Formats: sequence, C-alpha cells, structure tokens
Amino acid sequence: MRVKADSGKVRQIIFVVIVVVIISIICFFVYKKATVEEVDVSEGVKILKQLEEADTAEVDAKIQALGVPDSEDASGEDGGGQSSDAADDAISGEDIVPMEHFRGSVVLGDSIAEELSAYEILDESVVVAKIGVSIPNAGELVDKAVGLNPQNLFIAFGSNDVQTTGGNAEMFRENYKGLLDGIKERLPNTKIYVNGVTAVQNWVLESEPVFQMIPQFNEVLRQLCEEEGVTFIDNSELLSDELYEQDGIHFRPEYHRKWAIHMIQVAGL
Repeated sequence: MRVKADSGKVRQIIFVVIVVVIISIICFFVYKKATVEEVDVSEGVKILKQLEEADTAEVDAKIQALGVPDSEDASGEDGGGQSSDAADDAISGEDIVPMEHFRGSVVLGDSIAEELSAYEILDESVVVAKIGVSIPNAGELVDKAVGLNPQNLFIAFGSNDVQTTGGNAEMFRENYKGLLDGIKERLPNTKIYVNGVTAVQNWVLESEPVFQMIPQFNEVLRQLCEEEGVTFIDNSELLSDELYEQDGIHFRPEYHRKWAIHMIQVAGL
C-alpha cells in the first residue's frame, strides 16, 4: 500500500513539473513577443521624432515613399478649396467660355462690339451692334436691345462718336446721358454696364488727331456713370500693341476674348 501511495505522489510531482514547464514556456514566448512589440514601438517613436525635426520637403518625400497621399493629393484641392493652378486659370480666364456666361445679357454698340459676334466670341443673338454707328443714330439698335429685355446690358459706344462730335467731350456726355436715361426708363430692372472708349495706337493720332480726346471722353463718361448709378468698365489694361488690327483702331480676336471675360468678371456673370 505504501508503494502505491509513493507511486501516486511521484505521478503528482511529475504532473506538477510538466505544468510548470508548460507555463514557463508560455510565459517565455509571451514575454518575448511583448519585448519585440516594445522595440517596434520605440523604433516608431524614434522615426516620428526624426520627422518632427526634418523639414517639410523631407517629410513629404518620406510620405510619398511610403505611398501615403497627403491631404491635398487625396482631395484634389488645397485648404482653400481650389488648387493654385485652378486659381490661376480662374484669374486668367483660360477655362471660361464667354457665351455660357452671357445668356440673358446683351452687348449694344458699334463695330468694336460687332466683332464679338464676328469672331464668334459671343453669339449673334446677344450682340446688337453695327459698323459705323454712333449714339445719335443708334435708335434702331437700342429698340432691338430693349426688346430682348436682358438682365444685363453692356453698352460700347464712343470710337465713332469721337469723330462725329469733332472731339467735343461735353456733347458726347449729353448724348450718352440721353441714351442711358431712355434705356433706364424702358428697362428699369436691367443692370447697365458702360464700357470705356478704347484707345487707338499712337501712329493713328498723326492722321486722326481728334482721337487724342479719348482720355477726356472716358473721364466724362466715368463721371456720368457715377451720376447715373451704372457701372463703368475700364478696359485700358487689356490693351497691347499686338492686339490691334492693321488700322490701329479695331482689334484682333484675342482682344475680344479678353474683353468678354473682363465684362463677365466685372458683372459677376
């Protein structure tokens, strides 16, 4: 009986030893894994500290190397809601299709305005203009423009008026005032924009000195617009020698596109 008892104790001891060994092995592997993870975390912290001390270019390079998109690339736009390239395009008007913005608007004027449709910058349906016309004989054009009942009316007279008035800026002012008063009475809800008279090239002044009065014409026109409560559009910054036609008075298609875009931007179309 004692031998059996001793034999049973031995088995119990062996069992306990086996259990202890198994537990020890398990603890060893758990500890080893935890140590490895701790090392990995430490390494990650080290890398982050290095990135904090690095300049932006280096950080971006490392991000790109990891294949992680930054916020601008991921959204396709920067914090302002528009990429810098897109903003530049908006300013320059490269992506603007003028006709899409001129629906509900009309351009009324002389040959320079007529070229907007001749060069297919704007559709004929929104351009009411005629070669050689000046304000006193524009009644038929005005009637047609009023009949279209536009939301916005852009007026562009003056080049011919400089000649027909003999350079008399005050006469030009009175003619323009009569034009504006008549249109405002017939189209009380239409926003009116008045384009300044475009300058001619210097060499034209030798044969047509009356065009020297254009700056004075624009000054009285600007003042008239303030009095009448309409918007004066100064297009002088759009002008450059390469944009003129051979006569030094009219313009190439490139100018008319710039002009149309400028009207769009001023009016917020």
